[in-house]
Amino acid sequence: MRCFCVVIWILLSEVAAEAPDIRVAGHVGGSVKIQCPHLLAKTNTKYFCRYPCIKNQDMLIKSGQSLTGRYTLEDSGNGDITVTIIDLQKSDAGTYWCGVERLLMMDTYHEVLLTVTDAPSTHKHPPKATPTAAAVRTVRFKFFTTSSSTLPPSITHHPPSPPPLHLNQHFQLSTHSTSHHLPELIHSGQAEQDIEAFFLENS
Repeated sequence: MRCFCVVIWILLSEVAAEAPDIRVAGHVGGSVKIQCPHLLAKTNTKYFCRYPCIKNQDMLIKSGQSLTGRYTLEDSGNGDITVTIIDLQKSDAGTYWCGVERLLMMDTYHEVLLTVTDAPSTHKHPPKATPTAAAVRTVRFKFFTTSSSTLPPSITHHPPSPPPLHLNQHFQLSTHSTSHHLPELIHSGQAEQDIEAFFLENS
């Protein structure tokens, strides 16, 4: 019987020594699930601790416990356990042990390497606007300047000058009203002055 226990201890030690590392990654504020399979551990106590798992504060949670801080441990009953860590922080990154308590022998465990990255950015950059034909179209204006020499002369409306008034025409137009006065004006000594005054009075 003692030999059988020694063989089992050797086998379990080999399992503990050769168990591949479990690598998980999460981001700040997120959560991770860590699955640890174990052999011959249906009724054994399982635990999750932070390396080096020596002090009491290194022990994070054990099977049979409810939510402890940010950690939960689910025991499937066949030896496998699932550890969940929520609200990840950068300080959570590091090495953990996912172990099983063994009577009369060393505990077996899986080494867990946890990586925590920054939270993904929630800011979405607007798509770059692609220039369209309308956006890149160039409108060119041509400005014309006109020198003063080419400007058309200003048009000034002047009333047409009346045709020169001849003495004979005026006499003809006014013959019916002035014919009986003309002989007196002509034979007087001041012909020009009287004629001009005459026209002014009858204009």
